[in-house]
Amino acid sequence: MSFDLTNKNISETFQNLLQKTGSDGHLYDLLGNKVRDLRIDGTLSANSYITSQSIVQVSSGSNIFGDSLDDTQKMTGSLDITGSITASGYISASDGFYVGDKTNYVSSSLGNVLVKGTGAAKLTVAGNITASGNIFLDKGEGVNGTKIYMASPLTNQGFMNYDVGLKEFFVNADNTRFSNHITASGDISASGNIIGTLSSAKDVATVDYGDGTAILAAAGDYSGELIKSGDDSTTPGNLYYLKSDGVWTSARADVGQTGNEMSSSLLGVAVGTNSTTHGMLVRGIVYVNGITDTEVVGQRVFVGEAAGTFTTTAPTTTGDIVRVVGYTLATSKIYFNPDPTWIKLS
Repeated sequence: MSFDLTNKNISETFQNLLQKTGSDGHLYDLLGNKVRDLRIDGTLSANSYITSQSIVQVSSGSNIFGDSLDDTQKMTGSLDITGSITASGYISASDGFYVGDKTNYVSSSLGNVLVKGTGAAKLTVAGNITASGNIFLDKGEGVNGTKIYMASPLTNQGFMNYDVGLKEFFVNADNTRFSNHITASGDISASGNIIGTLSSAKDVATVDYGDGTAILAAAGDYSGELIKSGDDSTTPGNLYYLKSDGVWTSARADVGQTGNEMSSSLLGVAVGTNSTTHGMLVRGIVYVNGITDTEVVGQRVFVGEAAGTFTTTAPTTTGDIVRVVGYTLATSKIYFNPDPTWIKLS
């Protein structure tokens, strides 16, 4: 609707005019009525636009705020947007960016960025995630902590996670490969097998036993090479030999040893109560059951005459087998490395 005021008297047109009066800045028509609704078909230009309470609806078109990168648009309260938010610069928030009912969110505090989600919520990045410092993961809601997936989380395969209770780091994958070195200040252990090639290097020990005694506290304590076979009952710290029928049998040097089978057989020290479950030490350091005579550090240890025992004095009885099985490190602690050679006294 438009009004042509040409050749019109004021008395005929004043009701279609507006005026500003008073100090409150309101618009009034010429009858003195406050203008509450105003429609403009063109452009409204102003140096400042202030609203105390408003709902803005735009049937079509776009809105532009500011004309310079140093302009700042401030809002107090919440911003509810249906659609996307894009920015050529930064989007910042003093609290966090929330999704849905605030159970899934990204927040920042003291320089840290926290990403939290429940259920199937996840953070997906199409490119790389890099950091000049550390990347920390909160333990999350599960007992096993937050998981880093390298495959689909729906299959629960190919992930790494840290158990805060056990203070252990887990890798769940069919095969895990590292292209470089792994350095650890503590122990590296595995419930399965560790398979690889042991290469020699100058001034680097392939096996470091320390002084060979500090880690040994009770009979059967050991560090070294095991064989697990036979499923035979054993006594920790006792000496055994492997018979031709596959049975681990108590070793003895005297003539009572049937057929002197022990002489050329594989020897082992029991490290537990079962030869398969716990294994038999075939070389290494071990805490043995009491040696039958005076122990001298650094001196030879022989197969004893009593079943399963050791001695530091070579047997002298005719028919006995003399075979060196290792060397004394400390009381009841020996380096076990059986000599393949032996003699039979006559």
